[in-house]
Amino acid sequence: MHFVFIPYGIKEFVDRLVVEMQCQKFLLKVYKEGEKEAKGEWVQGSVRILPFGVYEYVFPKEDLDVVLTSLKISPDGKPQEYADKFVLGVMRKALKLNPIPKFNNDKKFLWINEHVTCVPLGIRKDGEITEPEGNKYAGYTHEAL
Repeated sequence: MHFVFIPYGIKEFVDRLVVEMQCQKFLLKVYKEGEKEAKGEWVQGSVRILPFGVYEYVFPKEDLDVVLTSLKISPDGKPQEYADKFVLGVMRKALKLNPIPKFNNDKKFLWINEHVTCVPLGIRKDGEITEPEGNKYAGYTHEAL
């Protein structure tokens, strides 16, 4: 799952939030055909910096609710009042993003994000991939982060 947003605030605080996001660990579910239980592999969140001050956060799809809540995104997925909806719509279309779905906001990470506002642009879903023979998880399927 990719969450694309524009962070707004003092650079020092934005940088600290990005470090907090990069340090976050997630449990990526991996499963094999015929097995009842999925296994888990710990992966680290990844932040990509795109042109025009746009940031993209990559993490497993199961943690979408927690990430959006931690970044103080509105549960209805709408941008703040001051955000220009036309410009955000054009950016969403140019970056091939989907609108943010409604989500549950009962859990959040303890990221230090004071003095930072995130303008949400959208999300991008990943497909699934099956690991090839010759590695530790040969034959297992998981989200292709």
